[in-house]
Amino acid sequence: MSGSGGKRPSLHHLANDRRGVSEAIAALLMMVIAIAAGTMLYAYSATTFGTAYSQFSDRTSTNEDMAKERFAVLSIWTSTNQVNATVMNYGEIDLMIDAAYLNGTRVLSAVQLKLSSGQLISLKFTSTIQQGKTYVLIIVSKRGTTVATSWKA
Repeated sequence: MSGSGGKRPSLHHLANDRRGVSEAIAALLMMVIAIAAGTMLYAYSATTFGTAYSQFSDRTSTNEDMAKERFAVLSIWTSTNQVNATVMNYGEIDLMIDAAYLNGTRVLSAVQLKLSSGQLISLKFTSTIQQGKTYVLIIVSKRGTTVATSWKA
């Protein structure tokens, strides 16, 4: 054994070496990693599905309100380039008139007119009207419900 420079470890000494990770600690470490990954996956999916549900709920609520929104143009009359339209809300909920179009040209905008359920209002706007010509008036609510009425001047 001369020239070896030191002692050679015995087999008994290698079997008792505690520098490796025991099975219990490895199992515990794997459980911690699995729980952390599961928690992150749960948090991500809860946020994602919560946002999707919220958007779906908002769209459903808006569609439900649009279904309850009912209004009609009862009459239209003109006098010297002044157009008057009587509009009635016969729906279950209040609505806001957002715009009006006459033959595709916006004639009423930036005026939010609240129309309570059962209420009548008169919309007035200026436009060049020719006798004998047919016109289409489209009224749009803030929720996007549209009512189109045609009349002959």
